[in-house]
Amino acid sequence: MSGGPGPRALIAASRPLLWVNTAFPFLAAAYAAGGRIDLPVLAGFLYFLLPYNLLMYGVNDLHDYASDLANPRKGSLEGAILPPVHGRVLVLAVLLTNLPLILVVLAGAGPAAAGALLLAAGAAWIYSAPPLRTKVRPGLDSLTSASHFVLPAVAGFLAGGLAPDALPWPLLLAFLAWGVASHALGAIQDITYDRAAGIGSIATALGPRGTALVSLGGYAAATAIVALHGTAGIVASVVLAAFLLLPAGVLAHPSEAAARRAWGGFLVLCLLAGVVLCHLLLRLWGVTDWSTTGLLVTLGAGAAGVALAGGLARLLFLPRAPRAGTPAAGVTGTVAVIAARNEAHTIGGTIAALRAAGLPATGIVVVDDGSTDGTAEAARAALGAAGRILAATPAPEGWASRTWALAHGVAASDAPRILLLDAGTRVAPDALARLGALLDAGAALASAEPAPEHGEGGPLAAMPALLRPFPLSWLAARRGGRPAVLADAADRLLLVDRAALAAAGGLSAVAGAVGPGRELARRIAGPGGRVALVRGVGIARSAGPESVREHAERWRAILAGRSGENPAMTLFFLLRIALAWLLPLLLLPAGLAAGDPALVAGGAAALGTLAAARIVVALVAGDPATSVLWHPVTVLAAIGLGIAGLAAATAGRPLSRRGRPYPELLPGRPAGVPAIPVPAAVLQPGPSGGPS
Repeated sequence: MSGGPGPRALIAASRPLLWVNTAFPFLAAAYAAGGRIDLPVLAGFLYFLLPYNLLMYGVNDLHDYASDLANPRKGSLEGAILPPVHGRVLVLAVLLTNLPLILVVLAGAGPAAAGALLLAAGAAWIYSAPPLRTKVRPGLDSLTSASHFVLPAVAGFLAGGLAPDALPWPLLLAFLAWGVASHALGAIQDITYDRAAGIGSIATALGPRGTALVSLGGYAAATAIVALHGTAGIVASVVLAAFLLLPAGVLAHPSEAAARRAWGGFLVLCLLAGVVLCHLLLRLWGVTDWSTTGLLVTLGAGAAGVALAGGLARLLFLPRAPRAGTPAAGVTGTVAVIAARNEAHTIGGTIAALRAAGLPATGIVVVDDGSTDGTAEAARAALGAAGRILAATPAPEGWASRTWALAHGVAASDAPRILLLDAGTRVAPDALARLGALLDAGAALASAEPAPEHGEGGPLAAMPALLRPFPLSWLAARRGGRPAVLADAADRLLLVDRAALAAAGGLSAVAGAVGPGRELARRIAGPGGRVALVRGVGIARSAGPESVREHAERWRAILAGRSGENPAMTLFFLLRIALAWLLPLLLLPAGLAAGDPALVAGGAAALGTLAAARIVVALVAGDPATSVLWHPVTVLAAIGLGIAGLAAATAGRPLSRRGRPYPELLPGRPAGVPAIPVPAAVLQPGPSGGPS
């Protein structure tokens, strides 16, 4: 094969997003030791960017080519695929980028610093390259991998002027323990691929549970050692303690799928930990004198400001659905498919609302997803003899049960437009006409997020609004579906053109999605189809849970859907809620109690921003004004129930709704599978005689 990898391929092989993991420890250690950045320190910093990472990851990619081809994590941000035929080009690139900077460090920083740097380079080489190839030797793989990040810090201290016996060895030991724990955690997700390729690792030797125990021990040791180093150490140890959730989640669900979710959480926690540790270091070095009070005010006001911006974006950019000529307009040629599971108390209201919107009983298909509370009977009573009640068969592997149930209803009708909705969604009389007008105007899919109904446990109904992201879907909607990655749709009420649905691969193309709206919208938008997401106020309302227990179950399911039951991601969402919606409530009282004028002023500003954000969220969601007054209860319940759900997930208790598990959200469930058609044999027509 002629030629070789170009500069772009070589840079990709060095994992640019991970350069900071090696360059920052060197630079921070050098500055902490000497308080300056001279030419040798700058050369070492540059070395631990591209050159060192090209050596470490590029050599790894060459020697792991066979196993990387079979690993879906590779060929992306998590790893390049570099054919062995490019070995000479890679080695030449490594030499040309590594040697000059090593020589600069050797000349300016002395033999100790250069020796540590060379030791780091050697560890990077022997990890992947034979004959030592420590990555295939269980135990040594984690130790060597950890040294890839600890040795740059050692080199930094030495380059900054510290003598070897003056290095902070306990902290370096904690860093090593943290690195061992992180490598072990990451190795669990590759057990299948490593075993298939004959590659040994700590995870192939100990299995998921044993490796998770090693990871848990490493994180615990790092946390305990750091906690012994003064006030800053205690603060840092609190951050490090969050990493204990990652192996704990794998211990609860010892599988590679759980490890993949934990690894995603690891990346998020690294960002959060990096922000806190950078702040601590800057204060210790005297670079900033930012007080704790100033930091809290900035965090509270800033997070509330982000929430306010998100609410305003939804208010300003998410349009209302257009008014139609008559309430009955757009009803012809539409069939409503309702997925119901133990919804006997809401299904009647949903059907009655559809009938009031102009749909005949023959235009409504109810798919009973294995209910045990008489949902089918309640639907029959509301629909009459002309209605169609289908019984969904158990979802096959790779299908989320709700999506599988909806697929039954779609297959049972040949109507040109299909309305997909939940059993608790009650449409307004002109809802179908307004959504239909969007399809008439050229959209292939139109959807709206129903406004919540505040029933028993009313203030808790506002909890989902606390997680609403900054919406960019309007941008895709206004540009003919581009960029498709921004396209979005509400899961509980969406109207889709059947031809567009078929062109996107049908529901089988999004089989693994618990809520298929977003994935379906992106598949339709990809080829240029228009997707319209509008505000749901005045279009539909969603019946809330009947009890606080159901609120808790629903809240955990929402968090699980966002985080994939990843403990670290769940913690991230709860932290986001606490910073934006709780911290501003506490700052003003704290300032008054402490007699701190600066905290009083900052707390008042943060509280004002929070109040504005909460009012905007209420307007967007159609919440009553009283929901704003109930905000303290709402946010405390959100955090408390989120922590309870986090504990349940860590302990391995499955998600449930009214006593029934959510199998599609359990660890190990694939996120997507190849298209699986819905066989006609699974459909069980009602008295109307079958598909129309």
